[in-house]
Amino acid sequence: MAAGIAFMAMGGAPGSYLLVNGGALLLAAVFAAVRLRRAVPGGWPMAILLFAALFALPLLMEPATEPVRRWIALGPVTLHAGMLALPALLAAAQRQSGFAWPAATAFAALVALLQPDLASALALFGAAAAVLLRDRKPPAIIAGLVAAAGLAATWQQAGWLAPVRFVEQVLGDAWRREPAMAALLGAALLAAILQPLASFRQSGPALAFSGCVAGFALASLIGPYPAPLIGYGASAILGYGLAIRILAAKGSSR
Repeated sequence: MAAGIAFMAMGGAPGSYLLVNGGALLLAAVFAAVRLRRAVPGGWPMAILLFAALFALPLLMEPATEPVRRWIALGPVTLHAGMLALPALLAAAQRQSGFAWPAATAFAALVALLQPDLASALALFGAAAAVLLRDRKPPAIIAGLVAAAGLAATWQQAGWLAPVRFVEQVLGDAWRREPAMAALLGAALLAAILQPLASFRQSGPALAFSGCVAGFALASLIGPYPAPLIGYGASAILGYGLAIRILAAKGSSR
């Protein structure tokens, strides 16, 4: 995250980009550090519903960019709903027993298809695939199949928007300008993907979270989709902090 801010500063990004990412980093640190007396007010089902609603919110708003509905406009700041809500949604669903995981996966796959957002669909598939490395019970298998079907369907509907510098194609841009910086950014992104697994002992929620971030990262490499954590945008940074809070909260964890 800090590496991304450094890259933007060195590359001549607008000062507002640095302020937005810096402010998001501070907020994410607060989210991650806050200690809750109970897991989540209302329990994990309430957390799942809240993050699911946040992910689907763009479907109820005027599209910021035709013909897609994947953004939440808050004044001068536009948030990517998937990067903001999906990591925490999937981590919370993994903390809830029963069929919460395949239900949340099916809902997220439908939302990603309706937006449509290939990055979110790929992040969802990454999370479901990562969970299958540890859990091969029927709910996890169902979730994996649903995520794969959702990815295939969304791929057919995906719209390819023009890339914006410092937002999309960040690693490629950095490599062309300064290979050493590209290597640093890549290492920082990889560390962010692996950190939940190292800190939370490869639990189900940690696998879902890491797989989700890995999916967003892969999407940014194969198409004009935002680069999570290392590019301009508060969404991925805030979403990372929220998901860390979900992982660290007290309560059952599978």
